[in-house]
Parts: sequence; structure tokens; C-alpha cells
Amino acid sequence: MTIEQFQTMPAFIDVRIIKHKIARTGYRKRVVYIATTLTEEMGWSDEQIIDLYARRWEIETCFGYLKTTMKMNVLKCKSVDGVMKEMCVYLIVYNLVRLLMLKYVHERGMDVRRVSFIDAMRHLAARGLGLAGVERLILNPPRPGRWQPRVVRRRRKQYDLLTCPRNEWKD
Repeated sequence: MTIEQFQTMPAFIDVRIIKHKIARTGYRKRVVYIATTLTEEMGWSDEQIIDLYARRWEIETCFGYLKTTMKMNVLKCKSVDGVMKEMCVYLIVYNLVRLLMLKYVHERGMDVRRVSFIDAMRHLAARGLGLAGVERLILNPPRPGRWQPRVVRRRRKQYDLLTCPRNEWKD
């Protein structure tokens, strides 16, 4: 941000603080304070904001599908246009997988969050290759209040990073 841009910013921002108690069986009650710039209580009630806060894990899971399962964590293109095209293709494939999941649960009358994303992605890839794929997608068990630690499962290899072209690399 340049100095000119910073000077155009307001000195203060109005925020609304919402206090919410999270109670889970077998755990202590936790108090969470949610800060939001949605100050009009008529447009967004406290309950709606709390519901959005509770759904944040689903959103993080969707980002995880894009970055980890679909291997979008490292983009291959170097130009801006190439990166935009690559992101569009990833999002198109992601939406195709989600549509397959929605179609599957619509026919069976169940919750879409229970369908395995990676299984649906593999089914779609098999169909794209002209293979039959599986008839039934894997259903995950219901897991309310699921918590995952933010840790890396495997350590990176202890090798140097390739920071120059291979033909210029010297031992």
C-alpha cells in the first residue's frame, strides 16, 4: 500500500462484536468473540453471523480440496494470463466434481457433505477416460464437531531447493 492509499483510509472502522458460547459434550464451554464490519443488525442477525462462523470449517475444507486433493497448491504457469487460465480450469473441474456429488445425493436424498470428494473426483476422471468408474460413491460417516490439528503430516526432504535452471546447477 502506498502512502497516498494509506492516507485515504479512514482513521477508525466501525465493527460489531458478537459474543458466542460454544458448548460441546465432554468439553469446557468456550467463549468466542466474533468481530464483523456488518454493523446493521437488521440485515445480519447475531444468529446468522454465528452460523457463518460455524460453517467456516466447510469453507476451509473446500479450499483444502482445491489445494491438496487437486494439487493446486503450486501453479505451473508463469504469466498472469496462464495462471488465470490454470485457475479457471481448476475451478471448472472442482465445480464438475461438486455437481456430480450433488446429483448423487439428490437421487438418494442425503447430505452432500457425506460424499467423499476424492472418490467423486476419481469417478469423474475414470468417466473422462471412458472407463465405467464405480457405481456408488463412498459416504463418510457423520462427524459433527470434527476438529483437525493444523500440522504437516510428513516432513519435507532435507534437500536444497532448485533455485536456478538445471543446466546451471553446480554441486
